[in-house]
Amino acid sequence: MPTPTLNLPFLEPNAFSRVGVQRTTFLVDSTSRFVCNTWDEATAAVGTSTLENAVAMFDAIIIGAGMYGAYCAHQVWRRGGKVLLLDAGPFFLPEHGQNLARGLGFEAPGAVLPESPEAQVTRNQVWGIPWRGNQIFPGLAFCVGGKSLFWGGWSPRLTDDVLADFPSAARAFFARTYERVELQLGVSRLNGAGPVRGTGFIDETGPQGLTAVLRNAIGSFITTATIPASVQPPEIAPVAAQGDNPTSGLFSFDKYSPVPLLTEAIREDIERAGGDDTRRNLFLVPSTRVLRVGVTDAVADRLDVFTDGVRKSLAIPPTTNVVLAASCIESTRLALESFPTPEMGRNLMVHLRSDFAARMPRAAFPGLKTGFIETAALHIPGRTASGGRYHIQMVGGANRENNGEAVWFRTVPDPDMLEGILRNDNPDFVSVVLRGIGEMLGVKDNGTPDPNVSWIDLSPERDEFGFRRAFVNLKTTPPDDALWNEMDEAMFQIAERLGNGGTEFWVNGQWTKTRHPAGRLKSEGGIRDALGTTYHECGTLWMGEPPFPSPTDARGRFRHLRNAYCADQAVFTRGGSANPVPTGMVCARATAAAITGQDVPFAPEPGFRSILDFPDRVATTPPGWRQLGSGFFRRHGATVEAVGGLGLLVFTAEEFENFELRLQWRAPTIRNNSGVYVRIPASRLSSVNSALRTGYEIQIDNTGERPGDASAFPQEFNNPFHQTGAIYPVHDSPSFPDPNGSPTTGTIPTRALGEWNDLQITVAGNSIRVRLNGFETLAAGTYVDQRNTYPRGHIALQNHFKGQGVQFRRVRIREI
Repeated sequence: MPTPTLNLPFLEPNAFSRVGVQRTTFLVDSTSRFVCNTWDEATAAVGTSTLENAVAMFDAIIIGAGMYGAYCAHQVWRRGGKVLLLDAGPFFLPEHGQNLARGLGFEAPGAVLPESPEAQVTRNQVWGIPWRGNQIFPGLAFCVGGKSLFWGGWSPRLTDDVLADFPSAARAFFARTYERVELQLGVSRLNGAGPVRGTGFIDETGPQGLTAVLRNAIGSFITTATIPASVQPPEIAPVAAQGDNPTSGLFSFDKYSPVPLLTEAIREDIERAGGDDTRRNLFLVPSTRVLRVGVTDAVADRLDVFTDGVRKSLAIPPTTNVVLAASCIESTRLALESFPTPEMGRNLMVHLRSDFAARMPRAAFPGLKTGFIETAALHIPGRTASGGRYHIQMVGGANRENNGEAVWFRTVPDPDMLEGILRNDNPDFVSVVLRGIGEMLGVKDNGTPDPNVSWIDLSPERDEFGFRRAFVNLKTTPPDDALWNEMDEAMFQIAERLGNGGTEFWVNGQWTKTRHPAGRLKSEGGIRDALGTTYHECGTLWMGEPPFPSPTDARGRFRHLRNAYCADQAVFTRGGSANPVPTGMVCARATAAAITGQDVPFAPEPGFRSILDFPDRVATTPPGWRQLGSGFFRRHGATVEAVGGLGLLVFTAEEFENFELRLQWRAPTIRNNSGVYVRIPASRLSSVNSALRTGYEIQIDNTGERPGDASAFPQEFNNPFHQTGAIYPVHDSPSFPDPNGSPTTGTIPTRALGEWNDLQITVAGNSIRVRLNGFETLAAGTYVDQRNTYPRGHIALQNHFKGQGVQFRRVRIREI
């Protein structure tokens, strides 16, 4: 992408002139402004200490808003967490570049040596190479979305034999999550009862179509002696692009990037919060470089950043989890700079990649339909005798340019141009592109400074901020070389057999029946890409089983730290041949589930049963519960969150008399008014006002606010009858003592804002005991209602307009 002519003025920031939305010569910067925040805006919305505006810290601070960081942030937020997402680059594109019109030039640059002059400047607007190494690299896209705005889209799963090298807990998560990620990517689509492979993007059905003809032809000859035994039957191409709309009235998803997903989540979060940043749970801060993660006593407790032209720091509590998702190389560099262990940087893997174009006489495919041929795509797996994995991506078509990818991953908004493409049919040849992807096996017991294995370490050279750059050493081993040779031979054999003696290869600018030279890079006239050009670096912070001979565990948590994770390709135990995106997204999802406590279904204690459960992923209200009054409870995974009010979420399925109720709750701000009701009579559920004034309410309100009433008493804070853990005196029944309710002890034993509190309520006969985080909360120890006014009734959770955002989970009961 060439740099435009230098005819525009450089825009100098003016700290004394403030605007809501900035303008450039050509642009009103509304899209990024309505999605992004500055560092000061995001950090000012948390952690203040005054009673009026104390706000919870983040559950997660995620470093890197690319393919995995953006998705991890979305998943933490969807599960009810509070997230700060940082990226070193600006907001650049709102979706994948191939979803936009052609000719804009939003493409990755060519690979260069990191030490070369070309690599010292930003290329193609956002691309840079911050490390040093022994290979050429295209670098990183420093922008929100990162490489996800440019990636190819081929998205197979790791095979079971490769996953066998991962920890058992990770394998179990992969087994139940790959399908969800494939739906997100567009590799599969919903169809009736569940997902089906295929996207409507490729013609996969017609028996005379090119996909079917190629699949049948390859399947018929792969068992012959001339084809390497490692080649397996072809499969439907796992392409991350939806051609069909998911249901009537909706657009198709097109080429996947997490940026639209993240954009919609942020706007939804802003809407939920009513524009109040202190009530928001998802912030995106671009153009912020994380320099170091501070660690004290195995806890990540500080973030040092460079933002808005200055260095800043943020102190973080042990409950805030730091997640590295800045790409394998940069996440490894940051880990080595911040909290190194000897294993970090070993096990570096990339993919061995070869590709070439070929054409075959159309006559070699007697079953092929006449006229225009739809673009075809196939996925051909392979496994060598030693267990190494590779696959071949085949894309084909029939056009006069003899380009198998002429109609592949393109947006053509002009119908006249599209008609011209469809008529540009070649009556004589079918053209294909074969792209082989082979796995490199990592070395875990050896690393720097051995030049004969692959690794990442810190370089002596320092960057513009004074921190050491990464150095990337890539080197194939003899098993890697053997796999690469076998994969290349399989590709050539398949191409030659398809043409039935008439196959031609595009070599040195012309068609010839002579193959490319074997074992050479493209720069040497061969078909191989250099090792640093695949974007698929992985493995250097690999996950392992206890006792952890690896940097991270099965959820990407660094084994020597309490609150730091990695959620990108660096945690792969083995790379396989598959594009890393589906696997990386599963890992990011697993990290999000671990951070939010929703990693595995909650198991109640013996004798208890859970009463707040959802039957599936789409139910909005748990079975047996009913909302009364205004407002509602919003679902976040296994958690419910109070929105608006005044209302009650009532467990109407059963009434209880004597029982022990346990649950967890947390609040985002000091103004966290809510409550838990017990023994609401069934007869009082006809209206919310009636229900609110009956039963017994165990209060949640860290301000202890007694509402003002001009005829009776003034507003007051820290009132013991209104603090968290008290039994609230709102009832108007004449049979209650005066004053009714029960005050708390002097200290409210709540955990820090944003942390989960454990509430235990024991109701037996005419007495109630309340324990919060193990402490008795009632001043008298036990509240006794001499008249036992409500001997039996329902359980309910309150949503209050003053306590928006209070969350509940793990509600379970034991009858006594």
